[in-house]
Amino acid sequence: MSRLLLLCRIFKNYIDNIYAYFQFKKLESPESPIVFFDLTGRRAELYYYLLIFSFHEAGYTIFLKHNFMFIGNCLKAGQQIFRLPRLKVGLSIKKTTIQNTILITDHLSGYLNYPWRKVININFDVYSPKNKIPSHVTMPYPMSPDQYATKRFKQITGLRESNKKMRIFFSGNQDKKAYNHPVIEEFFHKISRYQVMEILINTLTSDELLLIEQKEQWLLLEGGYCNKLVLNRWTWSPEMSSNLESRVTNDQWLATLAQSAFFLATPGIRMPLCFNVVEAMAVGAIPILQYPEYFDPPLEHLKNCLIFENKDDLLEKIRSALSMSEKEINSLRINVADYYDQFLQIDRLPSMIEKLEAHTINLYLNAEEVSYQDYLKNNAKGV
Repeated sequence: MSRLLLLCRIFKNYIDNIYAYFQFKKLESPESPIVFFDLTGRRAELYYYLLIFSFHEAGYTIFLKHNFMFIGNCLKAGQQIFRLPRLKVGLSIKKTTIQNTILITDHLSGYLNYPWRKVININFDVYSPKNKIPSHVTMPYPMSPDQYATKRFKQITGLRESNKKMRIFFSGNQDKKAYNHPVIEEFFHKISRYQVMEILINTLTSDELLLIEQKEQWLLLEGGYCNKLVLNRWTWSPEMSSNLESRVTNDQWLATLAQSAFFLATPGIRMPLCFNVVEAMAVGAIPILQYPEYFDPPLEHLKNCLIFENKDDLLEKIRSALSMSEKEINSLRINVADYYDQFLQIDRLPSMIEKLEAHTINLYLNAEEVSYQDYLKNNAKGV
């Protein structure tokens, strides 16, 4: 793309976002706390939306410093920032309100010397040791932006009471190129999503596995409880896709998760965590996973998850879930929902920050590829 075309695209997107801002904005409540975002980054607007939304959901009025390039580069999920009712975009903030305002920034802001109530510095490098930084907090990993933008996340409490139709469930993109990236094994030492699927499809019997590759096959779940791993097999890539018509639609995703006792939580593209494990836990589906340490606090085997260690253990844990008693499942399910409510609610981050006595705090934000690249850059310098 030529530089001129790129600038035209940025300008058009800037106009669209500002137009949305004026459409959706409402007067802030004079009683609400204030947070001021001074952002320049153009690599993680999806995660910036989730960060800003967490404060908005917690009742804060959001001030966003006007920055043409930042606004113009907010695409897709990032565009949802400008649809938040308590958002104000401007070049500055009244000096009389600064001492009652939290500053959150991703660069050496010119505002750093102002007398803010707290100063929060965004750090994407979640993989380097955090004990180098005296005061820090890590944003709990959230659901996908779509669940918040559509307000579907408000349904989770009711969905937890859904009738169960299946014992274990998985649906997600299984494209080999995307979901068999070497970083999962070489850096994180986990089994990739693609490999997990291959192991299970090639090993489990028809009494243990139900493959759904066509839309009509979902009707098989209407005949009664399916005590199997129900695997919705589909792929998507810009070059080639398969079985897309069999996918669970976005508006039915949480409801479908809620119909399963367990969720097979395989890694994302370039890190173990994925939005879908948080979505599953939100509705009480028990995760079967290999990466409990990426939660804070870590998940615990047979308390709020099933943990597998390797390829052989994966099969063992799947079969363990298939044979588990209803009493054991109910106990795990309650613990999973409690864990979500205590540690993964989208509005938890602001209270975590408010509880810290420190004035200047490092905020670690897991932004998948951005976080991995920042780790490599920092450690190449010996940081």
